[in-house]
Amino acid sequence: MRYFLLGLPGSGKSYWGKLWAEKNDILFIDLDHYLEKKEGKTIAEIFSSEGESRFRALEAAYLLEAIKESPDAIIACGGGTPCFNNNMDLMNGKGTTVFLNLSIHHISERLIVSNEIDKRPLFKGYSTSTQIRTKLSELLNDRLPYYSKAKIEVTDVNEASFPHF
Repeated sequence: MRYFLLGLPGSGKSYWGKLWAEKNDILFIDLDHYLEKKEGKTIAEIFSSEGESRFRALEAAYLLEAIKESPDAIIACGGGTPCFNNNMDLMNGKGTTVFLNLSIHHISERLIVSNEIDKRPLFKGYSTSTQIRTKLSELLNDRLPYYSKAKIEVTDVNEASFPHF
């Protein structure tokens, strides 16, 4: 079975995906890391040198590649992956989509504590909690129509909340 983890940046898709994959002895793919490895550049570098539209095209291509190569996997997608290139329909057709729907407050605190803001191109120039929460709220507003198409929604993410294999 194939699972796609969806949610805002900082919602824990990579963290929980890796944990759940290990627990269930299934392949874990972090789509952002997969793309960076294939391209030999960070996402921030791709955004900076080639723009978001090029990044989204690469993201869609590598999502399809990961799907073809991995019939049984947990794939942690980038926060925007479901929102471009009909990716949400593709993922719903090829597996089970799981929306990690954490509160804006919880995600912003996680991003601030982890010092990961600088690694995230969409948050470039954001440094205060208020700025980060505002950006997260904007992203959620834009992306919720896609996220809401997920087959499963998880609001309290913990080891027991992921679907059992």
